[in-house]
Amino acid sequence: MSAWGGYPHTDREGATTTVGAGATPTERCTCDPSRMRRTFAVALALLVLCAPAAAQAAGSSYVRDPLTNRLAQKPKQLNFRDVDLSGLRWVHWGWSKAIGRGNANVLVCEPSCAEGRRVRGKVRVVLRKRVAEGDRRVYQCIEGRITGVPKAYSRISWMC
Repeated sequence: MSAWGGYPHTDREGATTTVGAGATPTERCTCDPSRMRRTFAVALALLVLCAPAAAQAAGSSYVRDPLTNRLAQKPKQLNFRDVDLSGLRWVHWGWSKAIGRGNANVLVCEPSCAEGRRVRGKVRVVLRKRVAEGDRRVYQCIEGRITGVPKAYSRISWMC
C-alpha cells in the first residue's frame, strides 16, 4: 500500500500507478478510449439483440374473461355477471399492472335485478397479480372504477 492509501497497479505498458480510494488524481488509472468504444459497442449490440425478446415477453400477458373464462391479450371487452365493459383501450400492458379505459354497462338491481335497469358509464380498469400458466403470464385480479353510475355500483373487484 502506498502513502496515499491505494494499491500499486501495473498496466499493459508496464507503467506503475496507485489505484484506490486514496490515490491522488494524477495517480488514478485512466481508461483507454478504444477500449471504451469496444465496451460501448458490445453493450449496444446486446441491447439491440435483447430488445425484441423483451418486447415478445411483454406481449405474452393475458387476462381471463370472468364470464367466458377465455384468455385474451388486450381485450376490447370484459364481461361480468351484471357489468359489461366495452371499448377498452389499454394504456399499459405486459407490466406488473395493466391499465385500461373504456365504457361500462351496469345492471342496477333496484328494486330487484329482474326489475332493474341498465346504466352506462365510463370505466378505468386495473389488472394485476400476474401468475405463470405454462408459457403465458395471466393477470388474476381485475379491479375497476366506474363513473356515472350509482355509488353502490361504482366498483369492480374480481379475484383480488
